[in-house]
Amino acid sequence: MEGLVAVSSTDGSWSLHDYTRGETLVHLRDQAKISALQFHPDGLIMAIGLTNGKILVYDIRDMQLAAELEAATSAPVNQLSFSNKGIFLVASWENHDTCRVYSLHKAFAVSEIKLAGQAVTSLSFD
Repeated sequence: MEGLVAVSSTDGSWSLHDYTRGETLVHLRDQAKISALQFHPDGLIMAIGLTNGKILVYDIRDMQLAAELEAATSAPVNQLSFSNKGIFLVASWENHDTCRVYSLHKAFAVSEIKLAGQAVTSLSFD
């Protein structure tokens, strides 16, 4: 899908907009405030990180919750990043020394990377 922008706000809601047509497609409120958003490379799903540490994966086509991924902590999700082919999603949490790599095919953490007391500040796939 081309021309989509996801926006979160301080009231805990988020919305999806088609900026090419100037149209709001959906406006939702989740379990907690949004702290991170990331579109999948194919544009068909979106990962949303919440301030309660949870990660939700939505199918953009029908705006249904596709998966809720287990969090490493209850701290706010700090960053989300999909791999180039979109098979994996990596997440980090605010002031937390661990990041997790999730397999979207299996919907569970496949790897946990710990920095021994140093907070994760940046994430990127090769």
